Amino acid sequence: MTETTEIWGRVLAELKLRMTKATFDTWLVQTHLQELTDNRAIITCPNGFTVDWLENRLARPIKDTLTGVLGREVEISFVVAAAPEPEPEELPPGPGLYYPAYTQEYTEIVKPEKVYTVTHYFRQVWAPRLGPTAAALVIELRNRCWLDWRRGNKEPGCEASYEDLAKAIGVSEHTVLRLVKDIHTQKGDLHLFLSVHPTYRYDNALGKKVRGPNHFIVRMDEPIAKDEKGEPICLTWPPVFGGT
Repeated sequence: MTETTEIWGRVLAELKLRMTKATFDTWLVQTHLQELTDNRAIITCPNGFTVDWLENRLARPIKDTLTGVLGREVEISFVVAAAPEPEPEELPPGPGLYYPAYTQEYTEIVKPEKVYTVTHYFRQVWAPRLGPTAAALVIELRNRCWLDWRRGNKEPGCEASYEDLAKAIGVSEHTVLRLVKDIHTQKGDLHLFLSVHPTYRYDNALGKKVRGPNHFIVRMDEPIAKDEKGEPICLTWPPVFGGT
């Protein structure tokens, strides 16, 4: 163990007693004392957001604690650096996971970090072409597929009933049936993203096969859209809301 590691371990141990576990785990666990001179200490953080938060909220208690451990006053600065991390568990590609510290009842209930993900290309180019209901159906099924994959299901696509999907996107079951019909007849562009396949199971009580949930194969990447001249439509960045 290096001298800086030992010193920083003592600082963290004292700081842990002076704040909530959520605050400590969120903002200090991944920090390290990178460099220490007679009058300056450089502390590494995993990202710029942590740097800003520590500079504005915890700089004084960190400096006071480090001064107490060293027995002399030092100036501190925070920088972004790659802190050592344990090997991550193997997960399929998907949105990054992080663990926020909830400080209000609102965030405890709403959990605003739990979000649906959609590319800017889909929002900017394909959502206006598909229409709000069809776009909502694609996003809903994409997120179900991603969650199924993360739970260990290696089969492509996901299963869902028309009734369940109607409730999820806030429309009638008749509307979902109409969208599925458009997929089968290739009316519009929804068939570029989804295909629907019926499933069946044997019902012992009835003595015959009965219809099960529908199996949706969902395209997780966007096809390249073409304009009236047949040219590929590129992403406008920064995005121009309401345009393609």
